[in-house]
Amino acid sequence: MLSRGGFSFKMVIILVFIVILQPKKLKSMFTQFLYVFSVVIIMLAILGIFLYKAGLQLQYLRIQRKVAKGSASDIIQFDYSDKKERKERLEAFLLFPLMYGIVFEENEKEELMAIKKRVKKIHITIYSLLIVVIVLAVYSEKVFPAAV
Repeated sequence: MLSRGGFSFKMVIILVFIVILQPKKLKSMFTQFLYVFSVVIIMLAILGIFLYKAGLQLQYLRIQRKVAKGSASDIIQFDYSDKKERKERLEAFLLFPLMYGIVFEENEKEELMAIKKRVKKIHITIYSLLIVVIVLAVYSEKVFPAAV
């Protein structure tokens, strides 16, 4: 039964006995939960960063074409039935690939250079997060031991 303050005294005693009797199993379960949670959060962060990067690239493309800059969230907020807008988003998404260097030209506008610098920093962030995912993948055998 639950009391007004949350858990009843009996439930607290039961939880304490569970922790005392099987600490290794609970520790393992907590570690597994923390591992899976971390991997999911990192993957979602990479996806969000990619979307933000694509939004910046869309801004870059619009400035280059001398159109209103808009915001970074315009990459997902548009009329999906319009073929021209879909083509523009695809072109923006493919503008600065992750595995290739970004070329800085001296005669570009300051605004375009600033966007390129932010995209370069985003690439470094994505590389770092991918390295963390690889390290987590290496240590997955420690968290989820193979059954013999």
